[in-house]
Amino acid sequence: MGVNVALYKVKSFAISAAITGFAGVLFAHKLSFISPEMFTLQLSIEFIIVILIGGTFSLHGAVLGAIFIVMIDPFLTYLKDDMPGIIAGIAATLGAGSESAANVQSKVAAFASLNGLKGAIYGIIIVLFVLFEPLGLYGRWLKIKLFFQLFPLYKRATFKRQKIYVKSERNR
Repeated sequence: MGVNVALYKVKSFAISAAITGFAGVLFAHKLSFISPEMFTLQLSIEFIIVILIGGTFSLHGAVLGAIFIVMIDPFLTYLKDDMPGIIAGIAATLGAGSESAANVQSKVAAFASLNGLKGAIYGIIIVLFVLFEPLGLYGRWLKIKLFFQLFPLYKRATFKRQKIYVKSERNR
């Protein structure tokens, strides 16, 4: 078609690198100190989670994913701090003695303070989103928006996954 694909790929990569470099300069200016220890594997995984949860094909999805990740961190902290007491209270309400409720509380607190728990929860979140919401939060938003646009005429199977075959696969 006469379009130099390699040239446009190089140009887009250069523009992306320039914007990323400028963002890094602004980040360094804000913090006034940067070291390699600040950028861990956990941070890289959080960036991937932001894209997967928000939606891989849209800018709106990245924003929704960032909001989700920012909101889930305090929620996990709340669960870590307050859940042992809540579970011990539920156990006491269900008839457990005060000594066994305290034992349950100490075991739940020990489980909540494990080192890799946050990473494991992030992994579970990724798996759940990939399995049950492959388009991310933005895809869910588009489905809800379409539902309300077509409300009286909405069909239940509108978003059912369909298998698409290539002609050569049909003849097997």
